[in-house]
Amino acid sequence: MEIDEKHLWKKRIALDIDGTLWDFYGPFFEFYNNKYGTNYDLTDFNCELAKLLNLTQEQLNEEFREFEGTAYCEDLPLYPNVSEILLKLSQKYFFVLITAKDSTHREVIRERLKRKLPKFDFPIYFSGDYVGAAGGKDEICREIGCEAIIEDNLGNALSCANSGIKSILVNRYWNQGGEHENLVRVMSWDEVLDLFP
Repeated sequence: MEIDEKHLWKKRIALDIDGTLWDFYGPFFEFYNNKYGTNYDLTDFNCELAKLLNLTQEQLNEEFREFEGTAYCEDLPLYPNVSEILLKLSQKYFFVLITAKDSTHREVIRERLKRKLPKFDFPIYFSGDYVGAAGGKDEICREIGCEAIIEDNLGNALSCANSGIKSILVNRYWNQGGEHENLVRVMSWDEVLDLFP
């Protein structure tokens, strides 16, 4: 996807989507618990999700696809102040979305973005299309010239940090640990604003 010429002068920041812009996992656990009679909540999510649920990655992807077609996924809540902070930062920065999902989720994500963040028209990259090949989030960030990424996945944040990309890790139950000189952990989106004067 090409970046519109009117944004070429702006510095680029990559944004993860699920778990970073909006709460995907709280509603997902509600769906999963109702389907299987389990009792998971966000406080249980302290490792890889597939491992927690005792699923393969492909089985988890299938659960995500089913979840996205349900009412549980209809109105995923944005994290506090996301829209306002992105609007302020958009004066100087251009945002590119990079999700770990594959492009089969393109339309669902686009429709949700239109509802949740209607003032933005983000280009979206799907790193899940590159599974088993080169093309993780770090490589996509380098390719399109992102100076930073805002992420909730510790592995992705460290991978980007190791590639010299400033990684802002939004604190969640599932991303504890990990340190790097290029990684900054924030407790909220309000702290993100302070990192980009």
